[in-house]
Amino acid sequence: MLENMTKLGDIKNPIVDGVLNEDGSYTFTNVASLQSNTPAVFSLNYNGANYTGTYKGMAAIKLSIDDKLEKLAVIGFTSFQKNGRGENGQNTLSFEKKNQ
Repeated sequence: MLENMTKLGDIKNPIVDGVLNEDGSYTFTNVASLQSNTPAVFSLNYNGANYTGTYKGMAAIKLSIDDKLEKLAVIGFTSFQKNGRGENGQNTLSFEKKNQ
């Protein structure tokens, strides 16, 4: 069966640094963001909307059929947006580290 995979040719994954999982969630990985301590950006299109966010290393996201955020697991998360903005032009979700 595996030998037949080569007959399919190159199959490109349209999701940069990510995959669509069997349960409908998406997983993104970016080793360079961990090594450089700089955030990577994930982007996915779902039900006609574009979702983006920043993370370091790994991000997993699941959206419901009605475009609600069901699950989010992210390392070094700083923002999450739908169609480039959240409500009132702000991030849908955002966090910042404060020095104590």
